[in-house]
Amino acid sequence: MLQAEKAEKIVQRVQSHSGAARIILEIGKVKNRKISDLFIPKKTRHIFLGDLNRLKRQGLITLNKKSNKIEAALTVDGVIEFFKLSLNYSKKLPDGTICIVVFDVPEKTRKHRRFLRKFLFDKAFIPLQKSVWISQFDDAEILLSLFKMLKIKKWVKVFIAKEEGHAA
Repeated sequence: MLQAEKAEKIVQRVQSHSGAARIILEIGKVKNRKISDLFIPKKTRHIFLGDLNRLKRQGLITLNKKSNKIEAALTVDGVIEFFKLSLNYSKKLPDGTICIVVFDVPEKTRKHRRFLRKFLFDKAFIPLQKSVWISQFDDAEILLSLFKMLKIKKWVKVFIAKEEGHAA
């Protein structure tokens, strides 16, 4: 599948985000988010609460009641989901500019290597080699934050580069 086709599918996914995905994106912007801080129209409150409970059952958020307010926080899996969703909003780089991810993960932590490959593939990156992937989107900052959180940043490098032969 071509990069543009993958990008189009990502755009379609963003436009059809469920309420649960929107909740993850909102909670991810702030460390602990009070649910009362979010505007929830009265007629959709039951849907919102159902989404919250679903996210809690999936292990993506934790909910804490403090007095009459509910606070939600992302779990580690929830933070990974937040980064995945955030990548859907990355801007396309100018023509001739690419985001390059290069990694050399030790054999003893191969689960991280498998995670990286699947994650990059799912996010419309194209493999040049097994450990070199490229994209037309400006994903560097989000990827570096994710890799730091997963404690794999020491094995991964992310670059924004201009391809040879393209005018400035």
